[in-house]
Amino acid sequence: MNLYDNVHNAFKFTIKNWKVIILLGIILSIGASLTEMKTDNSILLTISIIISTILLFFEESYRYKIIENTIMGDNNPPKLEFNTRFLKEGMIESSILFIYTVIALVISQLIDMISDFSIQTILSILGIIIFFSVIASGINKALHDGKFKSAFNLIEIFAFYKNIGFKNALFLIITGTISYTLIIKCVFDFGNLNLTGFIDIIISFFLSPILLLFLTRLMALFGREAVND
Repeated sequence: MNLYDNVHNAFKFTIKNWKVIILLGIILSIGASLTEMKTDNSILLTISIIISTILLFFEESYRYKIIENTIMGDNNPPKLEFNTRFLKEGMIESSILFIYTVIALVISQLIDMISDFSIQTILSILGIIIFFSVIASGINKALHDGKFKSAFNLIEIFAFYKNIGFKNALFLIITGTISYTLIIKCVFDFGNLNLTGFIDIIISFFLSPILLLFLTRLMALFGREAVND
């Protein structure tokens, strides 16, 4: 399929199951509200962090399930399950994102600490490579039988980008940047119940899960093509 066909397919896939969109919306909204909870009660704060983390695990597990099923040829949205298997997979996916995030933060701190322009340039390029890698890490993991180390195999990840072509890769990177930025904002900058906060709630509940499903399916379709090629 060409880029238009993939976008159309991802859009149809996204709107096919509104129950999943609502469930993901609830997960993101609850996670966002708990993350922004302000309380002096350490027990309540700990409980809210644990619940938010568990919800994140299920969201990440479902995202990976879409990738895995799509690469295997399934065109129907997978069922969102709340069991130990989904929780375990979500922990694995979240740990991958956490490791990439830590690496990115370290690079960012080094750039701020070092004054040498040439070293800053090298670190900036490395940061871009890390960002590109995290976008396709789940796909490469699914392409290699779910092996954890494959999520960090930069050679395989950039071979994937090469296989799908420059235009498709560029589209994925741009879309991924916009979508992930929006999702992160909804989770970590939920706001209070004023006009802006109300808009944040609408975005968290409807737009974020829609973008999450759309982007994940789109990337997985490119992953499927890479296998077929």
